[in-house]
Amino acid sequence: MLPDSAKASAALSRRCLQSIIRDPNAGGVTDKNLNREIEQVIQAGNLPTYALKELHYVREVGNAAAHPMQSGATGQVYDVKPNEAESLLDVLETLFDEYYVKPAASAARLASWKQNRP
Repeated sequence: MLPDSAKASAALSRRCLQSIIRDPNAGGVTDKNLNREIEQVIQAGNLPTYALKELHYVREVGNAAAHPMQSGATGQVYDVKPNEAESLLDVLETLFDEYYVKPAASAARLASWKQNRP
């Protein structure tokens, strides 16, 4: 989607963020407001600090993509740049890694260790 539309990619990244942090096996938040959900994830502290700092960025850029926003000063409609949309995908990759990949790799290592013990 990114090569065709940075705006669509950013909007979908926002939706993906919300799905991940609502997943009981990942963020497990229960609110229905993304801003408050992100705050719950931050408070839980289950992600590296650098990743926590980026969550609101995904929300803000995704909101700009999903809902036309205008600058109060200039009246200019914000647009999503391809590099912003790419950055959102990088943040999502970090979330996938922290919530799904690393725990699965750890579980596999532990199972292997247990299997090799008498």
